[in-house]
Amino acid sequence: MVFNDRVIKVVGALVLSVALCGAQSHRGEKFLEKALEYYQQKNYDKAFAYSKKAANAGEAQGYAMLGTLYADGQGVRQDYQKAATYYQKAGELGFASAYTGLGLIYANGHGVAKDYKKAVAYFQKAADMGDAGGHYFLGHMYFSGQGVSKDYFKALEHFQRATDMGDGRAYLSLGIMYLNGQGVVKDDEKAFEYFQGAVHAGNIEGYYWLGYMYAKGRGVAKDYEKAREYYQEAADTGNGMAYYALGWMYARGDGVEKDYKKALEYYQKATNLGVADAYVDLGTIYANGHGVAKDYKKALEYYQKAADAGVAESYVNLGSLYYEGKGVKKDYKKALEYFQKAADAGIPIAFNNLGDLYEKGQGVKKDYKKAFQYYQKAADMGDSYGFLGLGDLYRGGLGVGKDYFKALEYYQKSADMGNDYAYLNLGNMYYKGQGVVKNYEKALEYFKKGADLDNAQACYQVGHMYVVGEGVEKDYPEALEYLKKAAKMDYALAYQDLGDMYANGHGVGKDTEMASEYYKKACDMGEEQSCKNAKKLSAR
Repeated sequence: MVFNDRVIKVVGALVLSVALCGAQSHRGEKFLEKALEYYQQKNYDKAFAYSKKAANAGEAQGYAMLGTLYADGQGVRQDYQKAATYYQKAGELGFASAYTGLGLIYANGHGVAKDYKKAVAYFQKAADMGDAGGHYFLGHMYFSGQGVSKDYFKALEHFQRATDMGDGRAYLSLGIMYLNGQGVVKDDEKAFEYFQGAVHAGNIEGYYWLGYMYAKGRGVAKDYEKAREYYQEAADTGNGMAYYALGWMYARGDGVEKDYKKALEYYQKATNLGVADAYVDLGTIYANGHGVAKDYKKALEYYQKAADAGVAESYVNLGSLYYEGKGVKKDYKKALEYFQKAADAGIPIAFNNLGDLYEKGQGVKKDYKKAFQYYQKAADMGDSYGFLGLGDLYRGGLGVGKDYFKALEYYQKSADMGNDYAYLNLGNMYYKGQGVVKNYEKALEYFKKGADLDNAQACYQVGHMYVVGEGVEKDYPEALEYLKKAAKMDYALAYQDLGDMYANGHGVGKDTEMASEYYKKACDMGEEQSCKNAKKLSAR
């Protein structure tokens, strides 16, 4: 997680620092007190009226408050140019925070041309006058390289100065820098301390980060219950990322009972608060039918919303829907377009998917060399499917010399990363004796590992081996368990084997009606033998 450097917002909190900092003059003191009182009550009309009275009495803080009210459009029509004028006046009268306000106007290009260098100059003025916000935003500019050369050490220095003055935002920023090892040696325990400091300084976003640390076990022992509590604390104050994290926990059952409906609710709240990544998760819930009716069109809609917001991961999901023709007409060229967008954004799986299209000649002319290049790129980025694709090319001798040993090597790398298809392929190579001595026991071992990862074909292979007694003694109850698991994932040959078991009474009571039902399912999926078996049963 890094800083969001797209927009630096002018926040209402500035008006509080405006009212509380600096020495107030005798004449305008009462006006300022009233202005602050009404501001806290969200009575912006009266806050504006009293701020004006304070300014007219010569109070620097009164001018600064007018600047913030004009900037935020509170109690008056939004007018950034007037805001800038009032901030300038307040700054000239010695009120440091007003220069921070001016810097924010130039950083965001509000009512003026965006000018990071001018923003930096104003933040520097504020910092030189002892304003914590000036130091914080200077740190932000050095961190993101806006208006200055990127310099983590200078960012660190300014954030540290701001924390010395009690700025909660700066505590948070230092925590993130220590978490990621940016300008400092990565130190999770120090990051945790800074996030605690942020909370103590009144920065509610710190609750989200404390939740993150407990959820990941970074700088502290992993504790999902504490993570949930901190996320909830942050969510209750309107933190979108906290809602997103809670959705993640309920979708995966991390420290809570898996509950897709709750996950859906939290993801929705996150999107309402501007967390576009949550659209991807909402789309996936509908694509998989988790806690809701499967709805590919709705999934497409959510993925598109994420894509419109610039979430690169969504391009992969959109490409997959077009590739499979789910919720849309199958369109390999459109799939290619989305996978290319994702690859351009550096998403590893996208390179694998491009390799797959070039290997099969879908939406493009078949090109094994290009497929190899894309698979290699994915593998170099640590993607298990990239290694799987390379293994497939060497196993089939596609664009490279056939090499079972290399295929085994790449499949093993992919399997070590938890790829279910890699376990399936390793099992098949031992089953067929490709590059190794045929070994049914070893094949079964790999198939079981793939089955444990819910690979439908691996489940079928294990079930089938128990039916026929390959590498293991015949065991119909075990076979039934694996075949039913594969059938739940709509694997055609599993339906066929189940049909055989019920037709012959293997491990179950003979049941021609049930057998016929399974054969018909396999037949509908294109299994010719099942079509013949179904006809034989109906002819009896």
